[in-house]
Amino acid sequence: MKSIARYTLINLLLMIMTTVVNAETDANSGIPNLEPVALVATLYTQSQKTDNAMFFDENGLELLKQYFTENLAELVIADLKATQPGDSGRLGFDPLYAAQDFEVTNFALRLDAVENSQAKVIATIKNFGETVEVIFSLQQRVGQWRIVNIEYHEHEDLLTILTQSK
Repeated sequence: MKSIARYTLINLLLMIMTTVVNAETDANSGIPNLEPVALVATLYTQSQKTDNAMFFDENGLELLKQYFTENLAELVIADLKATQPGDSGRLGFDPLYAAQDFEVTNFALRLDAVENSQAKVIATIKNFGETVEVIFSLQQRVGQWRIVNIEYHEHEDLLTILTQSK
C-alpha cells in the first residue's frame, strides 16, 4: 500500500510553493530554477501525482529531464525499453523510496552540503517502520539544478545500477 502522511505532503507543498514563488524561471525551458531541496521535494510531489509512472513509462523522458541530468534520464528510459514485459529490468525497486513497496509514515528532506555547483540532499523516510536514507547528488548546470545520481545504502546507487551488466 502506497501512502504518505497528510501533514508531510502539506509541508512539502508549502515549501515548494514558497520556493517556486521566489525562483527565477529559465527563459529556455520555462522550468523554475529551484534550489536543490525544493527540486527533490517537487520530484517526490510529482511522483505522488503520477504514481511514479515517470520511472516506469517509456514516455517519461521529458518529465525525467526536468529533474535529472539528460544522461541519467536517458539511462532510465533505455533500461525501460530494454526490459521485456513482466520483467523488472535493472531497476527492480522504486528509486525514490529505495523499496519495492512502501507505506511512508514520516518523511523529511535536508540539505547536506552545497559546494560550488554540487549539492547533496538527504531524504529520510520511515517506510513500514524502518528508517531509510536516500541521498540525492545534484549538479547545477546553466543555472539549473539537476539530479546526477541517487545513492542507497542497500542498493548501491542509481547510476551504477543502470550501467552495470545484467
